[in-house]
Amino acid sequence: MKKILKNSFLLNILLYILVFTLAFCVLAEASNISPVPSNFLNLDNNSKSRIKILLESKSVAIFPDLAGKVALVTGSSRGIGAETARFLAINKVKVVINGKNLEAVQKMVNEINDAGGKAFGIVADCTNPDQIEKMRIEIEEKFGVVELLFVFAGGSSKPKPIEDIDKNRWEEILNLNLTSKFLTIKYFVPSMKRNGRGVIVLMSSSAGRAPSDCAYDYSTAQAAVPMFTKNLAQQLGSDGIRVNAVAPCSIANETFKAHTLSEKKKDLGLVQVMPPDLSNQLVINKYNEVGKRYAISRMGESKDVAAAALFLASNSASWITGITLDIDGGGTLQLKKMGSGI
Repeated sequence: MKKILKNSFLLNILLYILVFTLAFCVLAEASNISPVPSNFLNLDNNSKSRIKILLESKSVAIFPDLAGKVALVTGSSRGIGAETARFLAINKVKVVINGKNLEAVQKMVNEINDAGGKAFGIVADCTNPDQIEKMRIEIEEKFGVVELLFVFAGGSSKPKPIEDIDKNRWEEILNLNLTSKFLTIKYFVPSMKRNGRGVIVLMSSSAGRAPSDCAYDYSTAQAAVPMFTKNLAQQLGSDGIRVNAVAPCSIANETFKAHTLSEKKKDLGLVQVMPPDLSNQLVINKYNEVGKRYAISRMGESKDVAAAALFLASNSASWITGITLDIDGGGTLQLKKMGSGI
């Protein structure tokens, strides 16, 4: 009887140790994952605009030398481009919003102007040379020569086996992510040269920085951007023009959220709109799953990229040109974990 009681006592001790260990591991893991940004979910009923929230937070770095300059941010009606436009406006830069959707462009213009900034919008397709040239003329007539050019317009692509990618799709993705950059810079650089100064910041991606399961067409286009950046920096430096690029990875933005919910709806066989609580929880779960892949255990935010882009555009980076700055939480250090980010 004593032997049975002794064994039972030892069993209980082991059980308590096991439970304590599991609880400790769960808490430790949770503490290493940053919370999902509230503005990214449907949790924030604040009627204030995003730029007013940023202004009140006083979290945006101020670069005094940027004030009064003219900036064009292509692809700035949403996502990283929109956040960069907000950061510029807070730095008292005259900002030109560009996109393909008139309503989205005007919404961003109104947001900036209502907060006391200076902005106007132009709807233009950056793969169309005529539209780019028309945009340049309109900007120079209204604001003056563009001194800060953020070449951010692009488009994503879903991974497919290479034999399933047709020629038209391949060319479309390269046009969106590479040719558009070439054309935009081609038409805006001459005015910068005449002024003897200018800064160009290009958008690349971690998809072009290391092997992963990203789409062939998209990753190939993005891999070309760092070399294009280096060549531009080499050849335009004597004209007083600096050129750098940013390469983000796994950004928690509208695209990530929409993709996550779309995939989950397919998995669950849902056709109707998800309740906010369910959609938020699904996004949080995916956010945490992706965040675990990185040395800094969270996904990136649009503001991470915007802050880096403004630094590169400012005089604080006056001795920096030709680099591609990885904004990826250490993702390219962990090739096997990185993946496509979604």
